[in-house]
Amino acid sequence: MTTKSTIRNDIRELAYIQRQIADLLNAAGAKVHELESAMSDKANELEDLVTRRGKTNTAAEIAAAFTEYRVNTGELNSRLIDAIERRGHEVFPTEYAPIQSKWAIVERRP
Repeated sequence: MTTKSTIRNDIRELAYIQRQIADLLNAAGAKVHELESAMSDKANELEDLVTRRGKTNTAAEIAAAFTEYRVNTGELNSRLIDAIERRGHEVFPTEYAPIQSKWAIVERRP
């Protein structure tokens, strides 16, 4: 037989676990936002190299490095990818295998 205090303890434990999960997800979401911003800034710098300040082979170097480091170019700004492809380089070669994460953080807004 379950007592009222046991039920309350179980519910208190559930609430505690839920708060821990929420705290972890909030912290992870903030870190993801920070990293996405840094990724965007870096992609903008690379685009500037390809379109304005780089050598003629900069686009080829970047495209090759994307493959070498398995960069998921779908997460980058399209201006960079377009600039590389306009210079005749393939961004998605056949050996391209992007790094895949097992988890996705989904933000729900009311």
